[in-house]
Amino acid sequence: MPYIDQSQRNRILFSISPLGEPQDVGELNYLISEVLKRYLDLKGESYAVHCEIMGTLSCVAQEWYRRKTVVYENEKIKLNGDIF
Repeated sequence: MPYIDQSQRNRILFSISPLGEPQDVGELNYLISEVLKRYLDLKGESYAVHCEIMGTLSCVAQEWYRRKTVVYENEKIKLNGDIF
């Protein structure tokens, strides 16, 4: 769940800022992969850590869809009309 304490958010955002701002999907993929690699390096490679990473990616995708993509799609339905 991404809703962590504000001080934790600031610490984490500060720590990844040197990685730069992604300018395209390739750079976004690289940035996410680098963060995951750093987590794996920190935690040590194991099946459990790989499961943590894969589970987190799944939860992030679902939360992004729920909070951002659905809102966007609903606005487009209002603007352009529904197909169903």
